[in-house]
Amino acid sequence: MSAWLQGLTTVKWRGVTFDVVTQISDPRLRRRARYSYPYREGEDLEDMGREARPTQFTAIFRGDDYLLDLAELQQQVDTGKAGTFEHPFFGSWQARVDITINHNPTERDQATVDVQVLEDGTDAEVTGGFSIETSTERVEETISDLEKVMDEIEQVAEAAEEAVDKAIERAEEVVDAVDDAATEIDRKMNECRSRVSKARKLCEQAYPPNVAGRAVKELNHMTRRTQQLADAAKATKPTILPKTTKIEGPLNFLVSEATGGMDAFDEFLALNRIRNPNRIPHGTVVAVFEEDPDA
Repeated sequence: MSAWLQGLTTVKWRGVTFDVVTQISDPRLRRRARYSYPYREGEDLEDMGREARPTQFTAIFRGDDYLLDLAELQQQVDTGKAGTFEHPFFGSWQARVDITINHNPTERDQATVDVQVLEDGTDAEVTGGFSIETSTERVEETISDLEKVMDEIEQVAEAAEEAVDKAIERAEEVVDAVDDAATEIDRKMNECRSRVSKARKLCEQAYPPNVAGRAVKELNHMTRRTQQLADAAKATKPTILPKTTKIEGPLNFLVSEATGGMDAFDEFLALNRIRNPNRIPHGTVVAVFEEDPDA
């Protein structure tokens, strides 16, 4: 039987698959001897070991063949035998199952089943499931992936800065290069956010709250650092401003008047298509890079 809702949790026992529609409850109970004494308040408790693991949930059987699936389940329960119970979070162990089948007359071709699972065996071995070691490895792998994305963002940022540094050589190509770099940074940031979200969900599913704190804190710190890096890289894009010339003359006079010197001659020539460099009329609107106030 397959899940009829996307993301439905499944549980298995003796080859039967349950599609769970409620929370899965897993009480952990201890056996305790209680000693009380005359004229004394309270009791003394002595731990006598763990009780058999109980698990409760409600599953749904739905579809044209749901009665056949229910018949298979009842047959397995009626054997009275234990079987391997596959918990979606805590591993597998030997268990016996009791069920209550519920039919609602307003809902056709389906039934819900209340399932009570009880561990069978003393000192039973549990295989698979949650462990601090395996979960730590998975989170560390995700963090390693995030660090690789950060390295890629740093490389893109360096490329953007290098492109700006080469503005004197080819200003128009530089602007295009910086635009491309900004787009690539945004793409990498979206990928980074997706991996951070995946890592957070992994922590929440695999770790108890007190254990997950360190990993989540590290992920949040890495996200902030990555966003700051991306913002700084995109901020390197130069701004192009229009400027009206106040004098009439050859190109070198115009460059000196518009930019304050001849250092930006090649940059100015790349930004503006000058038809006649020997005579540029008064009032011509040209493009210049905005000056860096920190320069």
